[in-house]
Amino acid sequence: MVARKGTRLRWILICLLLSGLGNADLLRAQYGSRTPLLLTDGLELLEEKYQCAFLYETQLVRGQYFDPNWLTSFKHLEDVLDQLSEETSLTFTEIDDGFWAIQARHPYGQIRGYVYNDHGEPLTGASVFHPGSQRGASTDPTGLFEFWIPAGQAQLQVSYIGYQTVDTLIWLPFGQKQQLNIKLKSSVDLTEVVVLGGAPHSLAYLSPNTDAEQLGPEEMGNLLLTDLGQLLQYAAPSFHSTYQTLSDGTDHIDPATLRGLGSDQLVVLINGQRRHSSALVNVNNTIGRGSVATDLNTIPLSAIERVEILPDGATAQYGSDAIAGVINVVLKDSIAPSSVHFMSGITTAGDGFQTGINGHWQIRQTPRDFIHLSWRVDARSSVNRSGNYNGSIFGDSRDQHPDSVAAFFSQTGFSGQRVMEVGSAAIRNYGFFVRHEREIGNHGQFYQFGGANFRTGTARGFYRFPYQQHKQSGLYPWGFSPEIHPRIMDASWLSGWRRHLGVWQVDINQNVGLNQVNFLIKNSNNASLGLKSPTSARAGSLLYSQLITKCDASRTSADKQSAWQVGIQWRNEFFHQAAGEEWSWKNYNTDTEDPQEGGIQVFPGYRPENTARVWRSSWSAYLLFHQYINPRWHYALALRGESWIDNGSFLTGKAALTYRLNNGPKIRAALNTGLRPPSLAQAYFSSQSLQFVPQEDKLVGAEIAQLNSEHPLTRALGVGQLRAERSYNSSLQVSWPIQDRGTVSLTGYRVDIQNRIVLGSQLTGQNHPMLAAMLDANGLDRVQFFSNAIATTTYGLDLGLVRSWHWETGILKVRLAASLNRTRLTKITLPEGLAGLETVLFNREDRARLEHAQPDSKIITQANWTVKNWQFSIQNTRFGAVTYHHPNDGSPDNWVVNYDSQQPASRDQTFRAKWITDLSLSWQARQNINCGLHARNIFNIYPDRHQHSANTNNGVFQYSRYVQQFGVWGTHCLLSCQLSW
Repeated sequence: MVARKGTRLRWILICLLLSGLGNADLLRAQYGSRTPLLLTDGLELLEEKYQCAFLYETQLVRGQYFDPNWLTSFKHLEDVLDQLSEETSLTFTEIDDGFWAIQARHPYGQIRGYVYNDHGEPLTGASVFHPGSQRGASTDPTGLFEFWIPAGQAQLQVSYIGYQTVDTLIWLPFGQKQQLNIKLKSSVDLTEVVVLGGAPHSLAYLSPNTDAEQLGPEEMGNLLLTDLGQLLQYAAPSFHSTYQTLSDGTDHIDPATLRGLGSDQLVVLINGQRRHSSALVNVNNTIGRGSVATDLNTIPLSAIERVEILPDGATAQYGSDAIAGVINVVLKDSIAPSSVHFMSGITTAGDGFQTGINGHWQIRQTPRDFIHLSWRVDARSSVNRSGNYNGSIFGDSRDQHPDSVAAFFSQTGFSGQRVMEVGSAAIRNYGFFVRHEREIGNHGQFYQFGGANFRTGTARGFYRFPYQQHKQSGLYPWGFSPEIHPRIMDASWLSGWRRHLGVWQVDINQNVGLNQVNFLIKNSNNASLGLKSPTSARAGSLLYSQLITKCDASRTSADKQSAWQVGIQWRNEFFHQAAGEEWSWKNYNTDTEDPQEGGIQVFPGYRPENTARVWRSSWSAYLLFHQYINPRWHYALALRGESWIDNGSFLTGKAALTYRLNNGPKIRAALNTGLRPPSLAQAYFSSQSLQFVPQEDKLVGAEIAQLNSEHPLTRALGVGQLRAERSYNSSLQVSWPIQDRGTVSLTGYRVDIQNRIVLGSQLTGQNHPMLAAMLDANGLDRVQFFSNAIATTTYGLDLGLVRSWHWETGILKVRLAASLNRTRLTKITLPEGLAGLETVLFNREDRARLEHAQPDSKIITQANWTVKNWQFSIQNTRFGAVTYHHPNDGSPDNWVVNYDSQQPASRDQTFRAKWITDLSLSWQARQNINCGLHARNIFNIYPDRHQHSANTNNGVFQYSRYVQQFGVWGTHCLLSCQLSW
């Protein structure tokens, strides 16, 4: 420890004061220079002026500075120390009269900088590693890296395949940021810039030389959102996910897609390991119909270091469902500070209130192991953009009496003349994620991570009016608005061990995950029970789990010009559909002449005959080899074999070739084949309910069933067991650096899918005489089922541009990203028993949902300006047009009158492209406090309204619920505050 107490200056100051010369004038004359002093010198001045002493460790103040002007700017020592604490991240505690202890507010420091080549071009994927803490980072497309390490003297290793490794020694002050710009020189025998292999948790491990889009803390911090799916919606142009409405469980589990393909044609990884899918299969007429998605919103944002998106066919590396690409969520593994983040906001319409708090806590941190805990608690209220209802209420003369109508609307629970909730459901999330790693010996590492998320919510269904007698038990004279209260539990855990065995790095891990959806219905009735009906019911549950045991190994040749990866995996899956309570599904009718609807209204429960408990297992093995042919040419080959207990065995492969021109541009071509077996939910989910549907001038009861592939009727129709989808993916990418700190990439692609698994439209006995007899024999009136009915082609372009400028006054970073894609139905193939029903089983609404329901393009422009402690961000996102086709309006003979124009018109509609503008302003109030103000959709842009009155359902639906671009939240403002330590 060091202790100093000044005496000499004290006598000089007394003499000057006695002679009438002001102390302030003297200090200005002696210390008025703007040149900063070393902090040790500044502390000596404070000791001399204020007759005090400072106790500290020498290394604590090394590399930190003191502004001598503070001596004249502040009168009191405490004010100077407050300013010094804010500038240096040191804390000052008075331990005795005149004695102050100096401590570090944060025991770590942050390293931030850029890695360039000889020509000043940024290197993407360069490794910056700190051996002392075993921590590091890879550079982004601008060459930027940043991570936290223990403060003090640090040696860094900077490496990149094809370049000479650089070792540099730095001094990192406590709690401070160190800016580094590192230039790597090309090696003598290799000039190609590409990472062979990479960290096991990164996409570079199995996808070498592929430019995956990386979204780090900067991109995610500018988009203040609590859900990962919505964050990616506004950060990645090839990604699409919106809040759904009036779609049962899909109101609470958002389907996510890449390049306009299906939600189940996308693989989600966490730290390079496969994430389980949800248990819910979407059977409603919304985006994602017929698919089983992975619930991205179960991962706390506070646990995420960055997100990597590879929008390219990768079935040979990551599994059969990586047709559209891969999303890899990389968890925080650097020594980032513990933090707590609070946010709250609301729409300008007064709904959609959001509030949440999340955090990241270092439970333990040593040079050889760490334990991190991330958590979240957040909620949002519902958003309602329903229009005023203008249809029948009582079905009699009371509809003409204003007092009766007013009395009805006063008790619905909605404002004005609304009778429904159309927008997004209310949701609450409670979740956590843990990550632990420990070094074992000199070459081994044990690692594990996982967590759980619990979600509850409330979604509304269609209002049941008094005139709808078949839906009424007599408990609700005014009718009722039934509610779905799902309980969704998601949990996962992965444990693994990796180490070097000779020239090989071996990784063995065990991965388990499950997702369960329980349906609780409230404020409803089973009309067939009359006044004895309960008003709530448990309508059943869905559960999906997977267990994966995996072992892989990788090695790089001694000359660093080739690398191998090999692996083997065993995967076990389980799907369980459980029946609901009896009154949730049973029809208690005894009056066959005028029956009431059986089952709980809004979501009839699963019946005992729908119960399913199925499992399956599969084995897979893969081999990946990539090599430099010469300094310009590089190729990669991947081969994967899979054996499924219910879908046989097959091989898939991928080949990629890369060529680098003299001036820097890189050209990459790739071909990929894939086979995707149906999910267990697609193969075995089923349901059945009694519903009343219009027939001529009246409503008639109809038994409507969702049949699985095991049902005798689907087998009799020749549909039988679902087969694997076959895909062919090709792409061509060109990327090149632009001047300094910038890069541009352009990718063209095509994806052909045969035997694509789809959920068809409902079939009735009127469609086919043979079908009528089969339906009667099974007591059914309408059925729908999955089949391998169609073939599609998807093609498009992806564009990316990143550029940054650094000046003394600040940093400007600009990003442009765009995606254009088209999906076209090329063929419909039905079994012989359904021949001629191609346009019935897959009607024009189904076709339009496949081809036009997602935006055909998305453009994102971002500009981030950082000046001292302030950061300003503006983003513009253009969502392309979407189109809805009514199933019956292919012919003008089927058009109905539009009451707005009083003329027959088609119910088809194209909803125009729209621009959404977001603003963000953040202020680094102190080293460990950041506050932000965020305004989303500042111009209050909404999708086009319905143009045909028939699509509004008596005025209720102002906006389409079948096709979605960006939701109907409108303008919403949010405040945030983050505290770190």
